[in-house]
Amino acid sequence: MRPPHPIIAAYILAGAVASYLLLSFIVPSFSSHIVPHSLQWDQPESKDTNLGGAAITPAPAPAIPSPSPSPSSAPTPPAPLTLEEIQEKESHLLDSIKGMARDVLEPKGSKIVLLSASDGHGHNNAIANLFERATSNRLQYCAFHDYVYQYIDLSRYEADGRSAVWHKIPAIKDTFDLHPDAEWIWWLDMDAIIMTPTLDLASLVLNPDVLARRITYGEDINDTNGKPTGVRVNSTLDVSDVDLVVAQDFSLNAGSFFLRRSDFTFDLLDKWLDRANPEFNQNNEQDALNRLIVQNEDIRSHVGFVDLRLINAFGVGGRDMGWYPGDLVVHFAGCWVHKECSKRFEKLWPQRHTFDRDF
Repeated sequence: MRPPHPIIAAYILAGAVASYLLLSFIVPSFSSHIVPHSLQWDQPESKDTNLGGAAITPAPAPAIPSPSPSPSSAPTPPAPLTLEEIQEKESHLLDSIKGMARDVLEPKGSKIVLLSASDGHGHNNAIANLFERATSNRLQYCAFHDYVYQYIDLSRYEADGRSAVWHKIPAIKDTFDLHPDAEWIWWLDMDAIIMTPTLDLASLVLNPDVLARRITYGEDINDTNGKPTGVRVNSTLDVSDVDLVVAQDFSLNAGSFFLRRSDFTFDLLDKWLDRANPEFNQNNEQDALNRLIVQNEDIRSHVGFVDLRLINAFGVGGRDMGWYPGDLVVHFAGCWVHKECSKRFEKLWPQRHTFDRDF
């Protein structure tokens, strides 16, 4: 076969080179504009795409993570109701039961003030919504018997190196000032529930004739360590002189007690709170009061001890200490030791009598 003319051969070679260069330019440029499948979220379920003879199966679309909620987007728990808001919330019920007890024995009505107080701290925080529940419980009781309910925020008192429990003493003083007609103040810790609200305090303990039968004459008065001191409740105690009604478990418990308006009471409150008092350095206010009573005969002559369950039954304990149906109140004293405040409270809270449910 005859070879092509040199000029024609040169044209053919030049055309081949040009075609090669053109393909080299187009294919890479085309490929560089294809988005990798790993970044394509909206792809067909399964389709082979032929690029230069290579079969590529598109990768599955990656899962889009749900955005994590920011702390600011978390729901904020509602603020606790104030005393006034609770009164307003229950105003219809409180109005409907006001004075319905029609108590006969003295003291009665506004001569008795039920006082509770707190600074919002301490082991009571372990009990859910305690302030509203305890306040409602006390408002209903006081409305039924026409008593006065007084709540005091203990944070109003200046911190002086003592725990907040000591502030119950100025709170009691202030309550006597706020209610000049009051003859008796019933101090009741916030971690207590009035279980049988139909019981009036005069028939239970405060009427002199009743109190004379309730006092535990001749009973040992224990020391703060729970051991007998050798000092006993005066067997000839005159109830007309009794200005403090209190009970003891292993020793005196100041979670529920009664104070009568008198010169003795105001003097006792001053001594109890006085830094110069040698008992001031006791671990807490109830230990200091316990020692004042034990060591001072003139104070003991104004103190009436009664059975614990009468005014201060506990959430646990035997027949002498633990709450039983029919008792006035249950107090969750010491529940914080085993971190059982919430458990004990929630067990007994439904067992209380309420005016909107039981009467």
